Parts: sequence; structure tokens; C-alpha cells
Amino acid sequence: MATYVNDLRLKEISTGDESGTWGSSTNRNLELIAEGFARGTKDCFSSDADATETMADGSTDEIRKLYLKVTSSATLSATRTLTLAPNTVSKVWIIENATTGSQAINISQGSGANVQIPNGEVKVVATDGAGSGAAVYDLFTDLNVAGSFKVSSDLTVGGDLTVSGDDITLGTNTAGHLLVADGTNYNPVALSGDATLASNGAVTITGLDAAKIADGSVSSTEFQHLDGVTSAIQTQIDTKTTLAAVYPVGSVYINAAVSTNPATLLGFGTWVAFGTGRVLVGVDSGDTSFDALGETGGSKDAIIPSHTHTASVTDPGHNHTLTGREHAGASGNLNEFGDGQVQTEAFSNTSSIITNTTGITVSNSTVGESVTNKNLQPYITVYMWKRTA
Repeated sequence: MATYVNDLRLKEISTGDESGTWGSSTNRNLELIAEGFARGTKDCFSSDADATETMADGSTDEIRKLYLKVTSSATLSATRTLTLAPNTVSKVWIIENATTGSQAINISQGSGANVQIPNGEVKVVATDGAGSGAAVYDLFTDLNVAGSFKVSSDLTVGGDLTVSGDDITLGTNTAGHLLVADGTNYNPVALSGDATLASNGAVTITGLDAAKIADGSVSSTEFQHLDGVTSAIQTQIDTKTTLAAVYPVGSVYINAAVSTNPATLLGFGTWVAFGTGRVLVGVDSGDTSFDALGETGGSKDAIIPSHTHTASVTDPGHNHTLTGREHAGASGNLNEFGDGQVQTEAFSNTSSIITNTTGITVSNSTVGESVTNKNLQPYITVYMWKRTA
């Protein structure tokens, strides 16, 4: 009895069978083998659903053909699966997805891996015929072309394209052009505007000014300041004195308008308010009040202490006039009159005018006030900070 267990579903004649017709069956098998190398088209999706195509036993079938153009009389609304049966057939197919609806199709045989073919594209696949667990393989995965590889039409690469050689030749190959993407394709495009590209790779830029650099915010005058630069600008800047060097730790920063901490204004250091309510005095090693750094002293208030002045005069034979005024450190004269003689004696710190013909004793009252009086030099206030780190 004949069987059809081979990968092309050809009739296998048992011993003693096909007497008188053996030649016809053999010829048919040869035709079907040739069919396995042919190109065919088949409507595999008569409805918008998954489909199964089973290769016919011993008779012609488009599914057997090497190149299979898959079409659909239905408009597909989603990715659909085409299962190639029976699942024992191990075969190579070149399959084109020409279905209607712009949907991809999955090529399957069993529960193993599938291969997806986007609409309008072609893939070379192979089934392993492993039965219920059969898988489909994409034969151009990791394709390595040792020699020249030429594409006359479109070539789609789903993964990376690695060219081991040093040439990529395009049908349109214009000297001095770049490959520029337009959102769909890469096309040879010449540089435009102020730049030109020679076939040797040299780029020439003409009419370049500061307005065409970055956003144009730098003027040509400012750009011209680069003239004369003989080494890296950053290197030259690094050799210059920085603000941090001008204001080392311990420095005092003064601002007559802004109270912001210098750490914010200058961008470095730790600063604390300094010298509030005080003036600054330089260190004086010869004065014990100022001979050490950080010494403080003095007061904005001055006090005149309460005190008493006493004056006594005893001379019974003369008239005495004692004149003067109360004032710290004041002075006056004591005039004596008698026997036609005038004698003047100096005195200080008295507040009375007294005449006495028999003798004088003067004790003036307490002078001075126990009050606080201002003792300030001319000043102006500013903000002062000291750098501590």
C-alpha cells in the first residue's frame, strides 16, 4: 500500500504495487519534486481569522512550492497565523506576505517558535517537521555574506547591519554627498548653505560669523576677543588669581548695600557676620589695648563722675574776693585787697563769688552729673562678614 510520509508528500509505492501504472506514479512524483522548486500563489485567508494549509498527498498544491505568495480574499484586521501542515514536513519556503489589510502574518507548524512576516515583505523560513512541537525558523537570522552583497531594490534589516568590508555602494552615488534620513529612507544629499563637502571628505565653510554659531547670542566683536589665544583658555584661566585666593579664610568682606551672605554672592566659603556695632582697629604691638588679634574694648558711652571742689582762705586783715566757675579743670584768680596792696593768687574749680573782710572759708557744692553722655567718633554702618572656612 502506498504511503506519503516524506517532506514533499510524494507517493511511496510498496513492493508489488502499481503493476502497469508504476511509470505514471513515478512521473507524477518527479513533477511534484519540480513543483517544490517553483513559485506559487495561494489565497490562504478566505476569512479574517487564523488559517491552516495542508500540503496535498501525491497531487499538485501551491503550498508545496518553494516561493509562496500568500494572499487573502478577506481583509485582515489583525496579525493572523498561517499553520503549515502536516507538522511532520521539514521544508524550506520563501514566503511573501501579500495579504490585504496591511497586517503581519505569523508562520507556524506546531507549538514551537513562529516567524512573523510584515505586510509586503518576504522571508526565507524552514519548518523542522518535529510533530506537535514543531518550530519555524527565520533562515536569514544572523546572515553572514562573505563576498559582495548587492541589493537591486529595497532591503529591510530588522537587527543590526554589520559591514566587514570598507565599501557601501549605492545606485545613486554622487560625489560630495552625505546620506541623510528623511524619516523613511537615507538619501544622498549635498551640504547646503555655507558648507560644501568635497569627494575626499574635506569640508569648506564660507561666510561664517558669530551670528551663525550656536544661537547667535555672541556678537562678532565678542567672538573676535579670541584672537591671539595661544593655548587652552581653561588652562590660562586656571593660572589666574581667583576670588577664593583673594578672600582666604580669615578675610573680612564689606558691602555697603547688600546684606546677602558672601557664600551666595561669591560662590565659595563659609562666612559669618562680623564686627557688629564695632569699628575695626589695626593691631598695634606697642599698645596693650591693641597688641593681640581679636581684642575688644571701649564703649560708645562716657560718664563724668560726681565730685567736689573745696577752697579755703583765712586772712582776717584783708578783704578777699574769690571768683571762678564750676567746670572740670577750670581755673580762676583770688584777689586780695589790703594796705593798698593787691595780690592775685590762682585757683581752680570753684563756683562762687565771695567777698569777706574778716576771713573766708569756701566749700563749693558737689559738681558733675551721674549721667551717660555720647562719646562717638563719626561713623557709617555697613555689612561685614568674616570667612571661617
